[in-house]
Amino acid sequence: MMEEHEYMNELIVKRGLKRESNRIGLALLLFLLSQYAVYFLLYVVTVIFSKDGIGALLEKKAISPLLEQVIMLCSYSVSALVAIAVLNKGQSWKFERPKKPFDFLTLPIYFGSYLPIMLISLIYVSIMNMLGLKGVDIVIPFPDNTIGRVIYLLQYALMPAFLEELLFRGVLLERLRKYGNVLAITMSSLVFALMHGNAVGFLFIFMLGLVFGYMTVISESLIPSIIMHLLNNSVALLSSNFENDIWVTSAISISIIALGIVGIIVTAVYISTNKNKKQFRVPREKGPIMNRVYNFLLTPGMIIFICATFAMTVLVEIFAA
Repeated sequence: MMEEHEYMNELIVKRGLKRESNRIGLALLLFLLSQYAVYFLLYVVTVIFSKDGIGALLEKKAISPLLEQVIMLCSYSVSALVAIAVLNKGQSWKFERPKKPFDFLTLPIYFGSYLPIMLISLIYVSIMNMLGLKGVDIVIPFPDNTIGRVIYLLQYALMPAFLEELLFRGVLLERLRKYGNVLAITMSSLVFALMHGNAVGFLFIFMLGLVFGYMTVISESLIPSIIMHLLNNSVALLSSNFENDIWVTSAISISIIALGIVGIIVTAVYISTNKNKKQFRVPREKGPIMNRVYNFLLTPGMIIFICATFAMTVLVEIFAA
């Protein structure tokens, strides 16, 4: 009777997980496609109502860089909010203060994990480069006016950190937690990495997603992952804008190494001297984890989403070549 009961429970889990997978896959596909649709719509409307009117659109006259930044920011934000609305089941947004000691440990854990992630990613990137995959490193220069700088920071640092954490950790991860924390952290990180459409940066983004998901689960708050995501975006913007300045890039590299070592030491000392070590462990689920992974990945909605991200990745590599 016990085995039959467990079998029925797992069957219910399987069906529920497949429904979630289909919904998540299609919602993320909507997020991808709607960005282009909203961007095109706003672009056309902006050009039509400009002083040159529809003639500018027919003559393929470009709009100002500042206006294009605004359009890109709006299209990304609207698409993310639509995906969040589709997936949200009325769960709390988890914007409360993180559980102690994770309010204090947010930065040490971030920098302590960032250093090994970077080292592993460098090996992965080298292998990808040897295989002929280069990826795209688009350098978007920092604007020379105040409004442009504000929009730049919103577009490339603040809004992605806030909206992506709200979508992937606040909504998607929470929907999957009833099927197990390990599954929820791993699968939300996987689709987070796939969404970026970057084969060369895939492992780096996936591992960062694991850290963000881990912090969300153990702290019971989105604030640590938002802070971590914002820091990561800021480092990426600094690195891309000053990649030709050897002094700045050296300073960034030395800072990452120093902060990483300090983060590892602080986190290790705190955990080793803390009596309640269970608070650092993610509760494990019962049941066959790999079966649940297959059930999540092998649904029509998720397969369509994965194929779309694969096509986007191929286009990125063609563009890079």
